[in-house]
Amino acid sequence: MVERFAVRTVAAGVALLLAACATGPRVAHETGQTRFQYPDGETASDTGVAFSMVAPRLWSATDDSAPESDTPFADMTRQFRAQARFQVEDADPATNPFQRRLLETYRPRIEAALDRDIAELLRSKGFRADTSSPRFEDLDPDARAKTLLTTVPTATLAVSREVDERECGGGYCRESGRLRLDGQFLLLVVESGSGSPVAIRRMNLHSLGIDEPYVRYTDDADSDGGAPPGGEEPLRDTTDRALVAVLNRFYAAAMAEVDRLVSRRQVLAFHDSLRSLESEPAP
Repeated sequence: MVERFAVRTVAAGVALLLAACATGPRVAHETGQTRFQYPDGETASDTGVAFSMVAPRLWSATDDSAPESDTPFADMTRQFRAQARFQVEDADPATNPFQRRLLETYRPRIEAALDRDIAELLRSKGFRADTSSPRFEDLDPDARAKTLLTTVPTATLAVSREVDERECGGGYCRESGRLRLDGQFLLLVVESGSGSPVAIRRMNLHSLGIDEPYVRYTDDADSDGGAPPGGEEPLRDTTDRALVAVLNRFYAAAMAEVDRLVSRRQVLAFHDSLRSLESEPAP
């Protein structure tokens, strides 16, 4: 009886010791709050003008593949993407955890938010906005014939790191630096019937200077048994908060560009000019 109790006591002590060694100091992961929403404006009177929409598409700056397309604006889109890819560095999701998290976690949220907010923005300006389709070629021809213009928003994004310091110890490595968002946001407004570009807005993200400091901790089994870098308890990992901060600023800037480009006055002027041309007798 005593023997069995002693064995259980020793086993419990070993388990607690192993658990204490395995866990080490706690790392507090600070999360950010996404603000992928553009403020609703006052709804203007109905203009009778209808838009078609191509769903927003966010590309990774390292992705050199693109679906084949024979639309009039396809070559322009590919050229702008190639320029953006040439300008960025450190955008490989296989080696950059921030780029990987952008693509896996935040890309679908941003695409869905842009799709929603562009439609709401068009409606607030007095335009009708149909449900978006994945590609221009997927738009229903009969429905497209009833719309004047089509919005085609895309982005080529790269979350680059500038590492200021990296040190290891106590089972952890601590990396500190700044995140920077590079690439481009591109909005094309094309004629629904022909696909010919009517208006273009290309925003170079580097010129916006979107960056944010971060601190990142990773496990390091090879480091010595001393204190972890930083020394504070708990250890603070701010990577998610920093990534969300730069993406929030990108989203606000992108939607502001959409707002400026899709001007109620200019769209109505284009509509009137087109109708005037259509009503002129053939020579």
